[in-house]
Amino acid sequence: MKWILLVMICWGAECQTMYEEFIYDNQEDCLTQAAIVSDYAQMTYPNSTGKVYCLTQSEFDAWLQKGTAKPSSSI
Repeated sequence: MKWILLVMICWGAECQTMYEEFIYDNQEDCLTQAAIVSDYAQMTYPNSTGKVYCLTQSEFDAWLQKGTAKPSSSI
């Protein structure tokens, strides 16, 4: 199964979503990178809120279609 890292970050009521173009071969690798990204975001943007998700390819495709997806796992 393929995994995609999705980052949602908010400053007040304004939020942005970003994702990596890199595809992870397994959930463990994606979650490892997600923890690194989460720590970096918390240190770099301490006044922000957000989440980092690892989505399966089908969840990511649904998110692209509808703008939302129920994540399998998050950091």
